[in-house]
Amino acid sequence: MMECPKCKQINPPGAMFCDCGYAFTAESAGQKGPDAPSSHAYAPAPAYTLFDHRAVWVATFFGQPLGGAILIAINYLRLGEGATVAAFTILVGLVATGLVMLFVSLLPWGQVALMLDAMILLFTMKYAKAIQGSSIEEHKSRGGRLASLWAALGIGAAALAFNALAVWVIYTGGHIRPSAPASGDLHPDKVGVATLDAKVAESLETLRARGEHGDPHAQLELGNLSD
Repeated sequence: MMECPKCKQINPPGAMFCDCGYAFTAESAGQKGPDAPSSHAYAPAPAYTLFDHRAVWVATFFGQPLGGAILIAINYLRLGEGATVAAFTILVGLVATGLVMLFVSLLPWGQVALMLDAMILLFTMKYAKAIQGSSIEEHKSRGGRLASLWAALGIGAAALAFNALAVWVIYTGGHIRPSAPASGDLHPDKVGVATLDAKVAESLETLRARGEHGDPHAQLELGNLSD
């Protein structure tokens, strides 16, 4: 039995290629003689696609670091690096996105915020190229294809929707604020003060108190409400 040095999968004796695409040499496969395949044999073109640094840039542009991290994690899974590495990459993307949102909320809108976004895009693209660039080049040299930029855009849009939902939950607690009651529903005899918005109820009570003290303007407003 032969263990693949790339993905650690156990392969049967004499196997020339692992399922991950790694090409065993003739010596490691246990073959000798003139009929043995060359030690420089190449694996067939991989069936999977990978996202390059341009795709990571697109996903980050729409979905912040989380979008780019998802693409890098997908590459890790397809390269056989394991789910743990992929999950950790997404976690780092989540934390980085949270920090970016915090900084942007504290910074004045304008050139400072735009410069921060530009730095994040550049860093994420350079980081993706540094950690996976060689694997992607090897993938392409074996005939492998790159994933579509449209797919990267879709993942970035999904990350953007997730970020927007997270911000909404954080700032509103997940509660939808009720709409203000219609003006026709503000009659004091029909709607209890307890059911009104706090500010509207306070204004109505003040108006009624002024009317009871003989304020003609208040009495006129109360008359309009009763109509």
